Amino acid sequence: MESQERVALIVPNLLLGGAQRAIVHLFDQMDNENVVEVHLISLTNISSNNYNVGVLDVDRNRYNVHVLEFSKIRHCYLGLSLTLRRLRISTVLTTVTHVNQYILLMNRFLPLNVKIIVRETNMLSLKYKRSDLLGKIFSKYYNYLYSTADKIIAQSQDMKRDLEELYPDIIGKTIVINNPINLKSINHSSREYQVRHTNFILILGHLTKQKNHVLLIQIISNFPDVRLLVIGDGPEKSSLVQLAAYLGVDDRIEFLGFMPNPFPYLMRAKFIVLPSLYEGFPNVLLEALACGIPILANDCKGGIREIVTETNGLIFEYNNSFSLIEKFREMLHKDWDRNLIRANSAKFDLKSIAQTYTNVLIGRPS
Repeated sequence: MESQERVALIVPNLLLGGAQRAIVHLFDQMDNENVVEVHLISLTNISSNNYNVGVLDVDRNRYNVHVLEFSKIRHCYLGLSLTLRRLRISTVLTTVTHVNQYILLMNRFLPLNVKIIVRETNMLSLKYKRSDLLGKIFSKYYNYLYSTADKIIAQSQDMKRDLEELYPDIIGKTIVINNPINLKSINHSSREYQVRHTNFILILGHLTKQKNHVLLIQIISNFPDVRLLVIGDGPEKSSLVQLAAYLGVDDRIEFLGFMPNPFPYLMRAKFIVLPSLYEGFPNVLLEALACGIPILANDCKGGIREIVTETNGLIFEYNNSFSLIEKFREMLHKDWDRNLIRANSAKFDLKSIAQTYTNVLIGRPS
């Protein structure tokens, strides 16, 4: 172990979010392969939030899992610096925008010669869209901040273009690595319990404005025989429930809340809908492929056209309800080859993508 390069994967917390789950999967795979000595560092000890999203199944007693005892990320700079020094870390991989920015900001407090690789998770031009003077100042500042990273990982070609247009000083430092999915874990989890529902359409994700559930709920009245299941929780839940009632479709839309394991539902859905206004590289679509489930997706920025093909789904015109209705009807009547859809997920398998991350972290050509 002494001769191995030591790397740290940094997450904001161990809550069951998409970014955290991807990093923990990478951590487990890299730990098993034993090419590098890999450590997982959670910046906070938060174990819940307002939307009961659950906690990742991580053994905190493992020698290479470190949960810093802070409730807020801004308090952890000294604790993180000391932890990296104690572990003699040579490279850190950080994820989620606010954590990336925080780590780059505190670079001067980190041990000398530590490489910082940041992994972006969203389309920043849309997430932080503002054209006023303050927005321009922030843009110039973040351009400088991101240029101090040793490398920036984008999850999709869309995201890479977005980042380089937003922060031109990072051109030449940005690479694309798609999100990984654990095919074996998904296959096992999809059989953990029986689903009582049958013949349903599924939408799965955090209930926020970005995810754009409103668009889908508004067109359900056009399909009187369709039952829609909504898995997830978030700040928009009450307004979405009210909208369904107002439109008279609440008897055919069921809000199931957050589920730590939604895969039995995903495996049995007729198809899944993603109406998001923007994405990074949506894990839920990769997981749908792994379950052999066809996809109906909004033509938004965020790698949609890198995932959805004519063999696994359809794409409707951006935020266009008429196009959504047309494609929704086509989805209902098309005979999909589920085995072929499942085969589409192989290129996102955890093992090969973890190897790509390892090569980037240790500076080895892929």
